[in-house]
Amino acid sequence: MGHPYGAGISGGAAITAGVLGILIGLWHILGVVLNLGLGGLGALGLLVGVLLNSVVAGTLIPGAILLFQRKLAGRMLVVLGSALALVTYLLTSLVSPSALASPVLAVTLGIPAVATLVLACVPATTNWLESGP
Repeated sequence: MGHPYGAGISGGAAITAGVLGILIGLWHILGVVLNLGLGGLGALGLLVGVLLNSVVAGTLIPGAILLFQRKLAGRMLVVLGSALALVTYLLTSLVSPSALASPVLAVTLGIPAVATLVLACVPATTNWLESGP
């Protein structure tokens, strides 16, 4: 059922969540490439890094596309992917001895993921999804 106000609904929050979702997803594709290119991670580190980055990218990018199409499944995937990105940043900062994986970097990377998560969950996104094309 469409929203009673129809075309007057702004999709700003949902569209911003989608754009951020695509950007974060692309960042995690880069993470897959970098994980495959780094030799010092060990087999388990490589597997976990590639797996986590692949899952985050694999939820956020299709989720964002579906969100642009006003599909509820897109919103769910964007929320899931953003949450998984946050978990990935936290885990990386806890287990990696690298200065690149410091908690400061995890927080910095986490800001767009938190923004994406919040924007996908706000009532304005719900209204936009329900208002139809």
